[in-house]
Amino acid sequence: MFHLPKRVLSLLPDRRKVIDPASNKDKRIARRLQDLFERELALSEIGSLQFFVHKGSVVLKGNIHLPEDRAAVLEIIESVPEVKRVVDHLERERLAA
Repeated sequence: MFHLPKRVLSLLPDRRKVIDPASNKDKRIARRLQDLFERELALSEIGSLQFFVHKGSVVLKGNIHLPEDRAAVLEIIESVPEVKRVVDHLERERLAA
């Protein structure tokens, strides 16, 4: 096995992964939202939803059928304590008659 001298190692850039605490918080928020969506919206016909979390802000995309659906989804997201802001990019999709 080949070993580099310590003085050479000290000149190399540090390659340890820096963990961003905000990303851990975002992952926690995303897990909570996923659980809430699955539990609260499982039987509804809200439409298709996608979201992502960045620095405590939740960006929401997808289609909904009724204005009440938008209110229900936003209420669920705002119930998570660590959510700082919600960016709503939901579009209303008309139900086929």
